[in-house]
Amino acid sequence: MPRLGATRPTDGTPAFGDVVVRQANVPKQGWTPEQAVDLLRQGYSVAHTAARTGFDERWLAAQRDRLVEP
Repeated sequence: MPRLGATRPTDGTPAFGDVVVRQANVPKQGWTPEQAVDLLRQGYSVAHTAARTGFDERWLAAQRDRLVEP
C-alpha cells in the first residue's frame, strides 16, 4: 500500500480540497430544542422531527430516551 506522501501531486497543488466545518445540531430557523422535544412528546418519530426541525437524529433519540426514563 503506498504511503500518503507518495500520492501527493508533484506540481505543488494541494493533495486535498478545502476543509468544510459542519455542525451536527444546527436547527432550522425558528425551532428551539424545547419545541423539538415537544414534537417527540406528542408521538412524532425521531426521523420526522429531525427532518422538520433540523436537529440531529442522534440528539433527538437521546432526548426521546430521556423522556422514557422514570
